[in-house]
Amino acid sequence: MIKTTIKAITIFLISAFTLPVWSQEAPVVLDSPATHAELLKARELAGDDKYLKITQLLQCRDTGANGMPTQPGGNREFQVATQLFDNLYFIGNESVATFILTTPDGYIMIDAGWADYPYKFLMPGFAELGLDPALVQYILITHTGPDHVGGAKYFQDKYGTRVVMSEEEWRRMEGRDPIGRDVSAGLPEEYLQYIGNPIADLTPADGHEIVLGGTVVTMMSTPRRVNGGGFSYMFRVTDNGVPHIFSTYGNTNIVGELEDKYLYRESIANFIEYTEDAGADVIISDHPFVDGSLMRIGELSERQAGEANPFVVGKDYVQRFIAILDQCAVVAIARHEEGLDFTGTQRLD
Repeated sequence: MIKTTIKAITIFLISAFTLPVWSQEAPVVLDSPATHAELLKARELAGDDKYLKITQLLQCRDTGANGMPTQPGGNREFQVATQLFDNLYFIGNESVATFILTTPDGYIMIDAGWADYPYKFLMPGFAELGLDPALVQYILITHTGPDHVGGAKYFQDKYGTRVVMSEEEWRRMEGRDPIGRDVSAGLPEEYLQYIGNPIADLTPADGHEIVLGGTVVTMMSTPRRVNGGGFSYMFRVTDNGVPHIFSTYGNTNIVGELEDKYLYRESIANFIEYTEDAGADVIISDHPFVDGSLMRIGELSERQAGEANPFVVGKDYVQRFIAILDQCAVVAIARHEEGLDFTGTQRLD
């Protein structure tokens, strides 16, 4: 039986998914007619779907109802701990998510939040959901942003959890200042000892499969920077016993130079190939503000017997979501080549 905590419902009501504005005055978008035509294609892909509109506005840095380019955001202070599927749980907030996939032989976790998350969110969330953190056998990291890998050292040191990252992302951590110093104020000594970077562990390649308790997780290489790395993940979940294919894209935010943006499109193409072949019918961002997934959690909390799980969106919808990511990358490339910033409102020169 799927269960959703009261806190999950509370965060759904508190959060209106109002992303931070870019400035106090609405800027003028300087896109050429050709670039604007590409932006219109992204809008058409989103159509009237409220969730796809959230993704399109953010990924394209499109102007919202207030005339401001939409920027990343998300409230980090309110915990959500809930069950999404028979074998998949969510702990996090509007900013960043951690997924816990349960198997008969232990758990596989995707991302570990900021360095203070074990204390603030993950350990309380595990307790609230009746899960044992000592059973986490693997943490699969999408990329080395401090909001994804910050809590990994806690699990690695305390429970012997294996940490999985791409070779490029392990290299990026070499010589980096310990992750978590900026959020360590006020943490109990029990948690302070785990502030820092995990020790290099498993380094799989594109297409590698992690197998635990009969569950197979496919790892898809999706870097967003030249000489960088990153993984997206796909695996089987069940909803009241009915199987579905879950997927999550690990590097949704488009960043960097022009060559990075072209690489982003190559990563999306790789993700499309895997998800199409597998028939993925579930896609959830590891950043809830990217796709409004906390709103779906609110819908899940009100689900009645016999009703569909709102996270089961269908194969065509999954590909439509990915197409929006790709089309917004087309917009970002066009703006860059025209000498504009990511929002299309400032000239790079």
